[in-house]
Amino acid sequence: MVRPHGMEGPTTAFDGEAWPYAIGVRILGDKLTGVVVNLDGAIVPFRSGAADPGVLTRGIEGTAPATVVGGVAALAEELLSVRTEFRERVIGLGAAVGGHVHGDIGEVHFSPNLDWETTVPLGRLLMEATGLHAVVENDVNALTVAEQLFGQGSEHGSFAVVKVRHSVGCGLVLDHELYTGATGLAGELGHFVVEPGGAECGCGNQGCLETTASRDAMLRAALAAGQEVADIDELAALARSGDRTARAVITRAGEALGRGLSMLLNLLNLSVVLLYAEEALIGSDFYLRSIRHSLRRHAFSSAADDCDVIPKVITEVLEARGAASMAFRDLAG
Repeated sequence: MVRPHGMEGPTTAFDGEAWPYAIGVRILGDKLTGVVVNLDGAIVPFRSGAADPGVLTRGIEGTAPATVVGGVAALAEELLSVRTEFRERVIGLGAAVGGHVHGDIGEVHFSPNLDWETTVPLGRLLMEATGLHAVVENDVNALTVAEQLFGQGSEHGSFAVVKVRHSVGCGLVLDHELYTGATGLAGELGHFVVEPGGAECGCGNQGCLETTASRDAMLRAALAAGQEVADIDELAALARSGDRTARAVITRAGEALGRGLSMLLNLLNLSVVLLYAEEALIGSDFYLRSIRHSLRRHAFSSAADDCDVIPKVITEVLEARGAASMAFRDLAG
């Protein structure tokens, strides 16, 4: 049995069959993904024969705070109703949101993908709507805590999780503690300026890393070069087939990410970075080579050699599992 940090040693509160569950929900602009997770970090299956027997996905109509809260509450109730033991043993709800999230107080200060530009007290609203203890955290920070409790991060006192998807995010564990900064803003790797005067970013600056290295940036670059593709899978398939435009777009994104990682490692001299991206990218040797070559070229002294960059495939289900891990962390705290 793997227990969260702070719960080592004998315990009587959650022995045997009484070990608790947590609900995790990944909130995106058009849908919600929910899971129930046990204290080993495993998603609990509840439907036989389904492709994802422990996952519920529901669409949401709009991103107004009341709509999102209502959608999460309905999804949580649906999960609680699946099994009597879920309602009896779920100890909390974790919600993962992209953007500037002050997890310590459960507030979302800014979330571009939800079009939230003013502070939303999402933690309080979810507690009121569900009756559950609710924890809200940045999506990459939640993924980082899951790695710390249940994954490869448990082997390291300090490490980073970097996620490349719609944007580029970073979660940090320093000396066994999740580091989020003064208001939860730490780890915004995607807003390191790597190309001064470059493309405009959604944050209002120019030349941020995510204007080149994110999945959406790759698709925009391909379109600008005359290569219209539906998604990153199609772009990567074209690159593997030898298409020069597709390969150049992905290689440029990898080189930009390597520069961003060099800044991170020059600052913190980490020994491990867990790099999450979609399978189409993680499976592209030339993408990973471009990252590592750029990192080695831009890192100071031995920073690149000191660090093992481990590629991992990201999914919304893993992000929901990460959200549930935040509820367990609160339980342990």
